[in-house]
Amino acid sequence: MQALQPDCSWLEEEQIGDVTVVTFTQRELLEEEMIQAMGEQLMRLAAGSRGGRLVLNLGAIEKISTMMLGKLMALHSKIRAMGGRVVLCGVDSELRAILKVFRLHHIFPICAGEQEALQAF
Repeated sequence: MQALQPDCSWLEEEQIGDVTVVTFTQRELLEEEMIQAMGEQLMRLAAGSRGGRLVLNLGAIEKISTMMLGKLMALHSKIRAMGGRVVLCGVDSELRAILKVFRLHHIFPICAGEQEALQAF
């Protein structure tokens, strides 16, 4: 896997067929500056994706801010407008509970692992 940019070590990108897998490497997504930069990276990634098929591997995340949830929603909107889809995987029980509180589990398909997420397309 390769980092999106040398100074952007919080996201790793891998192309598997026509699906782009983005793995979050940070345990906490709470700092506004990091979330802004991550959001910009995700939007650039969406703009350059083939077919708008994205898997977001959230396995490393232990804490997430509502601001980051907003970035994920913006990503979903952009990808959906392109006719694509965003699938989440690696979501632990605490993060899953947060997604349910914000009713995001109705918007994003959530798969146990990366392989299952790749098969969801």
